Amino acid sequence: AAAAAAQPGEQKEEDDDDLPSASPPRLRPARSRPLDVLRRLSDDVVYACGSLSSGYGSADHSHTPQSPLADVPGDMEELPLIVDAWEEEVLEVVAAKLQQCMRMFDFSTNANSREKTVKANALKELVAFFRSPVVRDNDPIYEAVFAVFEANALCALPAAVTVASEDNEDLFEDPAWCHLELVHDMFFSFVENRNYDVVLGASFLTPSFLARLLDGLHSQDHRVRNCIKLLLHELYGRHMRLRAALRKRMKHVLLSCCYEKNSLHYGLAELLDVVGSITNGLLCPLKQEHIEFVVQAILPLHSISALASCHAQLVYVVVKYLEKMPELAPRLVTGILRYWPRLDSGKAVLFLTELEDIAAVAHEELLPVAALVTKRISECVRNPHFQVAERALLMLEQRSVQRLFEAVGMDISATVLAPAQTHWHRVVRSIATQYLQQGLQPLSLSL
Repeated sequence: AAAAAAQPGEQKEEDDDDLPSASPPRLRPARSRPLDVLRRLSDDVVYACGSLSSGYGSADHSHTPQSPLADVPGDMEELPLIVDAWEEEVLEVVAAKLQQCMRMFDFSTNANSREKTVKANALKELVAFFRSPVVRDNDPIYEAVFAVFEANALCALPAAVTVASEDNEDLFEDPAWCHLELVHDMFFSFVENRNYDVVLGASFLTPSFLARLLDGLHSQDHRVRNCIKLLLHELYGRHMRLRAALRKRMKHVLLSCCYEKNSLHYGLAELLDVVGSITNGLLCPLKQEHIEFVVQAILPLHSISALASCHAQLVYVVVKYLEKMPELAPRLVTGILRYWPRLDSGKAVLFLTELEDIAAVAHEELLPVAALVTKRISECVRNPHFQVAERALLMLEQRSVQRLFEAVGMDISATVLAPAQTHWHRVVRSIATQYLQQGLQPLSLSL
């Protein structure tokens, strides 16, 4: 009767006089007030761990999906620590903290500082929990984790900020980075855990989710792009059945950067890093799908205006393809020559560097197109821009490039070096004169 008369939420004190004097010490601590708070939230927790609505993971990713884990108005209270919860209560506490992480805040202001701290502490606990070797085969928890990540990290990007130059691109910092870092750490720890259920996780990696994840590479904050790059590496490595879908989505993003007007190029370097790793793991001989990928999506990237920001990663991908399948060299080089910049000297220097790297990998396979390559190098030596002419002359030191001139029967001294002696820039004239007096000394003797 006394227990029935107790008010809701009021904790009943235990009378030690009712216990036997020789009873062993209690193994469980008395329930504290935070656990009572969690009990009052039990209805919301059960709802949060239930089946998500059909809006989650839908094909329309133009807005943040609605889910049962939606923002609950009111103050956020500190919940009990996961490490202090009883074994049968762990998933309940985790679900409650995941529900707290669905609260959205504006991090460009100092408002709701207490609630932001509570959410940050919950995310830190979830990071530590998902890094532990705990078996998590609970379907509702998987659904809640994916919903939290999509709502927090895959939401609309902040307003674009105009930067003075490409060199200052990485100076932009997202005001919500302190929060986004914890969200990415939480999700990455969940996916990286050795007990992660690949089959169960794949059911939540919908085309909409992958599209929103790749859209996050358009962020101007390089730290956000790097987190998404690492996550793409992990998802591609663990989900073998989703690799084709992920490659298809990557191809779509690359094509949009090439052919769509006003497309952003901030995440191209990170995306090409992922493509390079994928290419490095391909089996030989390459499938037709992979050949079409490099021809249709990689080669057109040579035409973009922001080539300098991702050229190193682009060359890496091209070279890896040639290492896997050297007979692709004529086709790739012909495509590169088609996009050759006529008026942009900076891009011309990048193209010459790429040709040199390709010749070092597949010099024998380049013989069918040796006439085209040598003609372009000769034109660059006579280029009025001294950096283009200098870079073309330095290529002649490579034995692989010299063999291309020998294959077409072209005398380098008479057709290339002699005209360079009349160049307006003294550095170009000096290099040409030195080559004529001392002879070309190949640097790559092993070739």
